[in-house]
Amino acid sequence: MDAETSNLLTIGLNAVAAFAAAASAIGAFWTIKRATSIANSQQKAADTARANERLLDHAVITLERAYSAFAGNSPDSNPPPDSRVGWLTAARLLLEYKNAKARMTDPLLIQECDSHEDHWRLKFYLKLSTIERDRTYYTQAARIEKTSAVIITAFSEWPEGKPDPIDVYDSARDAMSKLKLNLRRSHPLRWYVDPVNMPGTEPQD
Repeated sequence: MDAETSNLLTIGLNAVAAFAAAASAIGAFWTIKRATSIANSQQKAADTARANERLLDHAVITLERAYSAFAGNSPDSNPPPDSRVGWLTAARLLLEYKNAKARMTDPLLIQECDSHEDHWRLKFYLKLSTIERDRTYYTQAARIEKTSAVIITAFSEWPEGKPDPIDVYDSARDAMSKLKLNLRRSHPLRWYVDPVNMPGTEPQD
């Protein structure tokens, strides 16, 4: 092999080595970039999960505090105290609860939050039911701020457009059949729901 051919071969080998080194460097770069991207995505997901959990905790505590401010120390069967501060605080906390819930993105935690909301909605509803037929309550308690009363009452009502889980059954008889109700144990209920052996009585759904 002459000198010229040897030089060309050396140059070629060096070029191949340089190309391989460059390809290796590029591969390493993309590997590191991909690993960094995955790590960042995992960190973002973890941060989002923690944020959702904190929002859920805050939402639940806010509902509890709202009812406490509204009901005070009065027994469940008694009307709510006619406290302007109590009603205002409860209304503000209910709005804060809605804001916290709106910021949640985890479907499972939102479902859990909905369950807590339904529980406290019933508590507010039952408390308000003690005054719903008392036309003198608000006139006697004129210091109650009107907007706060609207906010609290609206929260106590079933939200428009929200599906009712009970609607999965066409009727009480349909529920009795699909839930495999023990007719011997629930005999009085069976007669109430489907009184087929009671002449002149229509089934009640």
